[in-house]
Amino acid sequence: MKVRVSLLYRHPWLTIGIILGITLFFAFQIPRIELDNDPFHFIPEDHPERIAFQETEDQFGEALGIVVGIETEVGTIFSPEVLSFVDALTREIEALEEVEDVTSLTNTDYIAPTPEGMEVVPIIEDPTDPSQIARLKERLLSWEMYEGVLYSPDFRATQIIVPIRSSTTEDERQHVYFAIKEFIERTPHPHMRTYIAGTPAVTVLISSNMQKDLVLLIPLVIGVLVLVLALSFRKPGGVILPLTTVIISTIWTVGLMALLGIKLSLIGTVLPVVMMAVGSAYGIHIISHYYDLIRERGGQVSEEEHEEIVASIVRHIGKSVFLAALTTMVGFGSLASSQVRPIQEFGIFSAFGVLVALVVAVTFIPALLIARHRALQVRLNNRKVEKEDLADRFMLFLYTLFSQKKGSILLFALVVVIVGIYGTTLLDKDNVLIDYFRPGTEIREADRFFRERFVGTKTFEIVVEGTEKGALTNPEVLKAMEDLTLYLKDKFPEVKKVVSFTDFLKRINQVLNAPPEMETPVAVGPVSTVSSAPEESSGLPFSFFEEEKAEEGLFFFEEEGTAEGAASEQASPPPAERAPAPQGVTTLSREEFLTILNQAYALAPRADISAAELVRLINRALNWRGAAYYEIPYDPAKYPVETREELSNLISQYLLLYSGSLSAWIDDAIEPSKAKMTVQLATSSSIRAYEIAREAEEYARAHFPEGYTIRTSGQAKVEYALTDLIVKSQTISIAVSLGLVFLILVVTFRSIAAGIYGLIPLGITVLINFGVMGLAGIRLDIPTSMVASLAIGIGIDYAIHFMNYYHRERISTGDREKATRNSMKGVGKAILFNAVSVAAGFLVLLLSQFVPIAYMGLLIALTMATSSAASITLLPAIFAIKEAAFLRKADTTHETGGTT
Repeated sequence: MKVRVSLLYRHPWLTIGIILGITLFFAFQIPRIELDNDPFHFIPEDHPERIAFQETEDQFGEALGIVVGIETEVGTIFSPEVLSFVDALTREIEALEEVEDVTSLTNTDYIAPTPEGMEVVPIIEDPTDPSQIARLKERLLSWEMYEGVLYSPDFRATQIIVPIRSSTTEDERQHVYFAIKEFIERTPHPHMRTYIAGTPAVTVLISSNMQKDLVLLIPLVIGVLVLVLALSFRKPGGVILPLTTVIISTIWTVGLMALLGIKLSLIGTVLPVVMMAVGSAYGIHIISHYYDLIRERGGQVSEEEHEEIVASIVRHIGKSVFLAALTTMVGFGSLASSQVRPIQEFGIFSAFGVLVALVVAVTFIPALLIARHRALQVRLNNRKVEKEDLADRFMLFLYTLFSQKKGSILLFALVVVIVGIYGTTLLDKDNVLIDYFRPGTEIREADRFFRERFVGTKTFEIVVEGTEKGALTNPEVLKAMEDLTLYLKDKFPEVKKVVSFTDFLKRINQVLNAPPEMETPVAVGPVSTVSSAPEESSGLPFSFFEEEKAEEGLFFFEEEGTAEGAASEQASPPPAERAPAPQGVTTLSREEFLTILNQAYALAPRADISAAELVRLINRALNWRGAAYYEIPYDPAKYPVETREELSNLISQYLLLYSGSLSAWIDDAIEPSKAKMTVQLATSSSIRAYEIAREAEEYARAHFPEGYTIRTSGQAKVEYALTDLIVKSQTISIAVSLGLVFLILVVTFRSIAAGIYGLIPLGITVLINFGVMGLAGIRLDIPTSMVASLAIGIGIDYAIHFMNYYHRERISTGDREKATRNSMKGVGKAILFNAVSVAAGFLVLLLSQFVPIAYMGLLIALTMATSSAASITLLPAIFAIKEAAFLRKADTTHETGGTT
């Protein structure tokens, strides 16, 4: 059997050549790799939320968008400088091939009254004309739909909405994003700040930062691995050989992905690091045992003895290395059960990478050792041989310490389990893409800007559907849609705005029912003059003294009795001498005005209304420019009809008169049977968005008229579906990996006890991982959800190596204490080296551009520490208390080498 094993390395240079040739082939594939970080592509194509999203987008147009914010530091947005910049940027974006529609302050439509009825006109034609700018402000204030969409409440910021179809490629999104960035950078815009956000922008920046991560992290992890190997072995061969193994396995893995057209997502950043950190384990074990055997021979071996040493290493540790690789593949491969595409692909290709690392470790490294025997031998012969090096002494120290504290170790493990369970109950499960970026980054600040100043960047859609054409002209369902809007805004602070078909109907109704007399200004109180500026006012108690303010529907009140009021009274002529109100100005007495104020306030839905809300209520009470008709036509008594069916006909006539496009809101311009409502949320939580969407569905079921159904879809629902799949997939992958690891151990050692022993360190490691996440507030998202399965796949290696080595020592020595001591000194050192190198490799991820990747690195390093510590402390303590029979039973596979 010894000869059969040696035959594997009879032609070492051929083995080396074949492996290097395959490596070169895969290396040429790597430049073809593509990136994709669109969360829409992360869930299965047949997932209900993805289908619903696609149906809504196909029916009503783009549901995603890049938003560009412009904030002025001086004055307001109603200036030629700001509006000219907005207009130039709008035109630049409109010229891009990937963009169909753009909505901004300078190109949106406005429903304006005409003598014949109404017309749809540009809200402003010349952004440099002061008179048009004044009219722009008036128009914006006249329609609530614009508020929070085209202007911020303080008038210092505006936004441009750039719709992006979900079918656009990563390259197309990057072109749009960087074209906007490039225009902003080359166009002077003094005293203005710009912000870019939205899901398409987030995905572009994830891909861009991924490339930075790969350039930074791969060299760093190689450097860390070199340092750890150098400190561990203090020999060039101990550094070069394991490092070569991981580089080859990484090239094969990434090259195969490129060859198969698998796109790299954010998780792809971690794959090379995983391969380098984990793949080094098999080479480390081989090199560690190789140097141990050379040391036992005094550093002097012949070429034949050297070849036999190499072959015997494969025979003796082949079983544990093979089992370690197999269980690691099981742990990683369990992620393939996930329905989240990046996790699924990571599981498949990381398992492949582990297989490659194993094959290279047991073929390439032995071949190199045999081929370069003489060169290595000289260095070994010139080195002083030590009986026990520092690592040996450290492991013996641990053995002495832990052998005396068996009870304390078990008690400590129990405490850790309890704390871990408690921490797990605190775990926050949500996948928030914007929070992938570090605080203070440009995109995080942009997202905060849009949530605070506008209505946020997260949305979902509510599609209302009737059973026949024209069903959405029914006032009953339109009123129900309005009530749903009010309900959501009142119950959920995160709901900043709901835009729908009803907003257009209400505006049309208002314009067509505005009384002609309301086109003239109103004066309150006795008036002698109506001047154009406050300083020219006569100082009378009540007056509209500025025509522009009057057109906006704003009242100004000067309290009598103040110093200014007294002075005004002294300067004013007696009432009998005052001139009558100018022609065309409606005059109200103090009592009439206060009555209007109180009547308007009585219409308020709550007591703590704002000044702007009070003005709207006053306008409604006075029917200022038809404000009393800014509503869904619902009450026949208020309109020249007798029934609600006739109101439905009236609404159909409105649609006939409307000359703009409503394709983004209804499925038919005249007889709609479907209508869309867009709920805009100032939150980043997908779970909170889902709760709001579910509440909307429940409300509709209870309050919508019969014959109408609603469904929710959109960006926020897709993100929640992704979060839900992450949680479910993690549960499945952990169960699968633990179950398969248990089965492998039982079959290998022919003992159920072996499976139980192996799962004990793993169970504690997984609990510590989730406990720390819960206690530290680390969110469970795509990267961090993978930690547990990776910990199982990597951590089981330590338990297998220790049990296998202990088994062999227990048979050969016949003494439990000696077996434990020898195991700590022998395999314990290799476990220590491996755990340190893997942990150090993953700690490099702390420098990632992304918060979850940094957490992932930290958590995996923690699991390496806990799983390795549990293997060399908890397992010996358990063996000392209850040693299973399989550990004392001889295994003939060690002599035959059959498992290699």
